[in-house]
Amino acid sequence: MKFFGEDIKQVDKGYFGVRRCTICNDELQDVNLVELNSNFNIFFIPVRKLASKHILVCQNCGAFMEINEELWKYYLSYLNKRFNKSTTDEIIQMLTDMNEQLITNGVKLELDNKYAQQSIDLIYRSMVEKYKVCENVEELISVFYK
Repeated sequence: MKFFGEDIKQVDKGYFGVRRCTICNDELQDVNLVELNSNFNIFFIPVRKLASKHILVCQNCGAFMEINEELWKYYLSYLNKRFNKSTTDEIIQMLTDMNEQLITNGVKLELDNKYAQQSIDLIYRSMVEKYKVCENVEELISVFYK
């Protein structure tokens, strides 16, 4: 805690999912949610709370990405239903296996390819049926197929 001035406190909220990390060659990496709270102190006493920020921190390299307020509110809408690490790993492994089979057969799925969209929608619907949390499934599929 600072005697005088701005003091930033970092609170690690734990595992939050996977993201493609540009520092780690755009590979999928586990990320933690970290909250940064800023206070202004006078004589070690916090007199005013400044801004709070939410960032995702790559567990592999420590790089971070700030989550804007709009995206954070969306994540909050299903925060208590987010998948744990083992479920996330299971889904990513299923997507990886499926994708490898498709590539072996000459098919490459990409989110921005309108012809691949129906296939990705089919994968999405089948995973929502199995895992029930459509927002979290959508997030994982969009991160995977980037």
